[in-house]
Amino acid sequence: MKSRIAEIKKYLRYVYVLLGLVVGYMLFALASCLLPNGVIHKNITNTIERGDLREDYPKMGIPLSQCQQDNFTDALILNQAWRVSSDSLLTSMLLLPRASGPDPAIMNDCLWRMVHGEDWGTLYYARYWHGGTFAVRFLLLLGSYQTVRLILYIITMLLLVALCMELGRERHSWVALLMVAGMSLTYPFVAQTSMQFAPVLIIALSGALLVCRLRGRGESVSMLMFILGSVTAFMDLLTTPLLTLGFPLALWLVLDSAKPAHKSWLTSFSAALGKIMLWGMGFAATWASKWLIATICTPLNVFKDAADQAAMRSDVGDFSRLDAAVINLRMVHWGLMALILIVLVVLAIVRFRKQNMKTAVMLALLGCMPLAWFFVVANHSYLHWWFTYRLLMVTAVSWLLAVGVLVDWQALEPRRSIHLRRKK
Repeated sequence: MKSRIAEIKKYLRYVYVLLGLVVGYMLFALASCLLPNGVIHKNITNTIERGDLREDYPKMGIPLSQCQQDNFTDALILNQAWRVSSDSLLTSMLLLPRASGPDPAIMNDCLWRMVHGEDWGTLYYARYWHGGTFAVRFLLLLGSYQTVRLILYIITMLLLVALCMELGRERHSWVALLMVAGMSLTYPFVAQTSMQFAPVLIIALSGALLVCRLRGRGESVSMLMFILGSVTAFMDLLTTPLLTLGFPLALWLVLDSAKPAHKSWLTSFSAALGKIMLWGMGFAATWASKWLIATICTPLNVFKDAADQAAMRSDVGDFSRLDAAVINLRMVHWGLMALILIVLVVLAIVRFRKQNMKTAVMLALLGCMPLAWFFVVANHSYLHWWFTYRLLMVTAVSWLLAVGVLVDWQALEPRRSIHLRRKK
């Protein structure tokens, strides 16, 4: 009886945390809506006058499809950031108004006309929480669009450096090296400077850093995964949400494999699956809570809109689900990935760590999750392949780590030290 009560209390903790997070999201949105608009409007106006968003999908630095930016959605976010406090607080927080134009699909034109006083009506985008828009309003107090992009780049770089330093202190520099290598295969610098893409990368890197700090505390990591799923639903516009699951979970699997305690295959798989489910529960429950609150508190039936969009995003048209996966897979440099894997395989043969086979299998399976996502969310993945392909960061990082854990890195270090002493 006592064990059942303890288990019920354990699950209730997640309910309380979810309620606390939703209240926090509402308060964050309220605080953002109450910010003074003068500076925000001035910085958005400066952005438009400079023509920073003239092109919807320019290439960033390298003329490749992999480096395509999404200025269209960034313009939408700035549109919302301007209009979000022009309606009632409840409408601003829950329906996210934005200005329309003669052609609502030309977002830069809609933003330009709104800034110059033209009124073509209001559109709503209620199915998302749009936490990124609320966060951008705070950043717009510091400067225009280019300043916001620089801040996002600095934040992501600092998090990446902090993660590498943390792994270095734990004698896991090889993990940091392989994570950076895997990320680099999908041109992360484009995501680092995008108001649409950066939030999910920031959450993923923050989650990975927290996993390092919480190593050895299984329950805390489980709660962290639940919170990461929830925060992702609040901040992300369905860009690459699995990053916030894949990065922290891959790192947890690697760090957990370093523990001396023996676990059965079933226990290890159950622990990993439980964390995946908790992330999914946090993600789904937070998204559903927005639909519920907005449907109750506003005239719009947000549940119907969300259900219609979910059906459309998971459907297929003139393409197959396999096409959706293939078009994303083609965006990654698998040749370079194979070269890194060959080097790791050679190292594993020289210094094999067979006790990590279980971890390697789980990491390999984790790397397949983006492929499953492409099949399930086929319509969205096929139409937006030029950014959804970055879900394959999880695949690249997980598969590199899957081979990396089979290398006895500590056994390689003494050989290197002896070699250096002989050279001296």
